[in-house]
Amino acid sequence: MKARKAPRKGARGKPTAEGPVFLFPGPEGWESWSQGGDGGIQCVGPSETPRKLRPPPQAVMCLPSRSFFSMPVWVREAEGPPDRAQVGLRLEEKGLLGPNPETAVWGMEAIRTEALPGPEGQPESRQLEATAVLAPGFEPEWLVETAARHEVAGRTLAAPRGGAVAVLRRELGRWVADFYVQGKWLHTQPLLSRGLDAGAAVELAALLSQWEGEGVLAGLTQVVVRDEGENPMGEDFFAAWSCPCQVEPRMPPRLPAAPWNLEPPALVEHRQEQVANQRRRKFQRVGLAVYAVGMAAAATVILSTWVRIQMVARELGEIAGPAGRVESTAMVWREAAALVDPASNALEVLWQVSRPMVTPEPPMMEGVQLTVFDLNARRLVLQGKAADVVKVQAYVDWLKNNPALARFTWNSGQPRLAPDGTATFSVEGTIPQAGTAEEEGKEEINLDEGTST
Repeated sequence: MKARKAPRKGARGKPTAEGPVFLFPGPEGWESWSQGGDGGIQCVGPSETPRKLRPPPQAVMCLPSRSFFSMPVWVREAEGPPDRAQVGLRLEEKGLLGPNPETAVWGMEAIRTEALPGPEGQPESRQLEATAVLAPGFEPEWLVETAARHEVAGRTLAAPRGGAVAVLRRELGRWVADFYVQGKWLHTQPLLSRGLDAGAAVELAALLSQWEGEGVLAGLTQVVVRDEGENPMGEDFFAAWSCPCQVEPRMPPRLPAAPWNLEPPALVEHRQEQVANQRRRKFQRVGLAVYAVGMAAAATVILSTWVRIQMVARELGEIAGPAGRVESTAMVWREAAALVDPASNALEVLWQVSRPMVTPEPPMMEGVQLTVFDLNARRLVLQGKAADVVKVQAYVDWLKNNPALARFTWNSGQPRLAPDGTATFSVEGTIPQAGTAEEEGKEEINLDEGTST
């Protein structure tokens, strides 16, 4: 591995990187690997969680072995290469897709193809597929929202040259074995043993024996241990292999030629929840904005109405004085006009003065003009001129039925018609004085008594 150089600082004091940034499960914790602008390899960490490394957008999340299951499977190849449905059936037969296969996230890659004898002598072939299925339980602290791709950690490491190679490395405090065939990742197996001893050799031998029976691998051509510091292999582990076994330094991760994207369902649900929350907040903001606009419009209408009322009140206050003066002046001119006109009489003067204050105008006064108005303590003589006899009769009926003139006893003569169709009339109303009837009765009694006497 290249020597690590001090990372360059950007304009804001952050290290600059060229190419993708890999979040990799290292021996003691999570690490951030990237290529610096000067060509050196930058490694930041270890950290307890990948989010504490503050990965940039479009980072590659390298999934540790405890987050997925891997299994090489054989699939028959009839007319073309097997599709995802065929591989899914094989994984479901082995019980790797769980109770709900539709929610399982998995990837596959072709390793090699072998010919098989088919029925009736027709040749057939089968294909070995390397598969990885995400485990249902994904650690919440491993969710990285800014990650653009999620890869199996063993696929991001360079495979040693050779046919079938097993690479052992430490991952988050545990040993794991990555198997490669012709430079392609085949399987990742976490070991139960804490160290590279005889127990670890037995685990790997049992796995290889199973694969040999299934025709996956006939044997290993090389075993490589990638670690830093002293040789971690024990003598019993080293002696258990008949193939070459050597120690190499750690290798930086790199993006595979055919990238996978094993996006965890928990991350998909988290992003969907975030989208739903953003949509909910958007609707809330829109609702608040509409409510604010409505309240502002209502306040504007109320305020404008109040301002108009105040302006009208002020204008009315300003014209109240001149309006009073105009009204008094008009009343004076009405009285003066009635006095100047010699043809007017007292009732007409009173009517013209009081007419603006009386509504509605009595209809029986229309078409009648008084020419004589003679009033004393006992009688009232009214003479006038009307348009026709009907107007005269209506005027006389109005005098007799008017409650204000109930004290008068009215006597009217026959109206006289003029050649132009108009009618002149004369009406006399008398007021009986109090005590007149009693005194006349007393006089009659006294006369009778005197006569009798």
